[in-house]
Amino acid sequence: MRKLAIADALWLLTALFAATPPVVGYLALPAAREGTAVPLPGAPGEVTVDPQAELFIIGNSKAGSDIDVPTLLAALGRPKLKVQVISIGSATLPVYYAVVKNLVAPQTRQPVVVVYATPIEILTSDLTSDRRDLLLRPYLTADEPVIGRKLYHHAPDGLQGMRERAVTARDATLSRLADVVAAAVSGPPGRAHLDAAFAEVFGQSWAARRRPSLTGVPIGGYPSESAIGQVLDDTFVVELEAVCDAHGIPLVFAVSPVTGVILAREEGRLRGMETVLADARAHADGWFVLPNPGPQRVHWRDDEHMSEVAARANTELLASELRRLGVLGARGE
Repeated sequence: MRKLAIADALWLLTALFAATPPVVGYLALPAAREGTAVPLPGAPGEVTVDPQAELFIIGNSKAGSDIDVPTLLAALGRPKLKVQVISIGSATLPVYYAVVKNLVAPQTRQPVVVVYATPIEILTSDLTSDRRDLLLRPYLTADEPVIGRKLYHHAPDGLQGMRERAVTARDATLSRLADVVAAAVSGPPGRAHLDAAFAEVFGQSWAARRRPSLTGVPIGGYPSESAIGQVLDDTFVVELEAVCDAHGIPLVFAVSPVTGVILAREEGRLRGMETVLADARAHADGWFVLPNPGPQRVHWRDDEHMSEVAARANTELLASELRRLGVLGARGE
């Protein structure tokens, strides 16, 4: 009886989602709409650009944790330098490209842009989850040929792309529903009933089911293997360089350190990427790798974000590299 009730509930939810994928896609997902391969811009992002800023440091949450602005100004010997750190949690280079193109370049006068990111974050060339898609949308405009070509080429027909994403969302939602139900069922007998009900509806057991992500990239990659540029044309490095060159903005990549499991993932996915990284370095006014302070926990809040002490030391090294490059010119003097 319990098996039947669970199966009935799953069938009901399946019918509901199967009947309304276009509605789900239109209202709930950042899917392309009719007439465009790029989703409409979302709500304004939290980033407000200081038009007087002379140096921008752009990155994900690490930019906020690993860079200490007072230490930077002191180490540079330029207390009047106007610095803005733009920290967008979980973002990668496609988001930084949109921020520079649509916010920094139009609103400022030739600042220096430092991208603070790991190599894999620099090479990431696709949207590995709906969260990343949603991170990008607030920084889009109505004119996004590069983003349209590189990120939304899978949906040249807006309505069809919306339907495809809605069906994927339905599958992912039902899969996640099973997780919730499984967590609520205590003991092996209950889990056995759930597994049987899931198999009856979907033709596979709950334990062995395939877990789709909302963008069709399998869950578990951060970033996904499929989203890492295998050649430079797959990345956003050249396009970011072009935007900066057009506005007289020096572009610097500061490769940030990580540790633990994040470092292991980076090193594993960088195998064979040496040529791509070498090509990327040639498309910036500066590229340097900040040294890893070591795996000791005193240096880290977690495997990705530095402690306050390590952040100050890291910032001093960043200042030293910027002085060596000479990209700041007379800014802040």
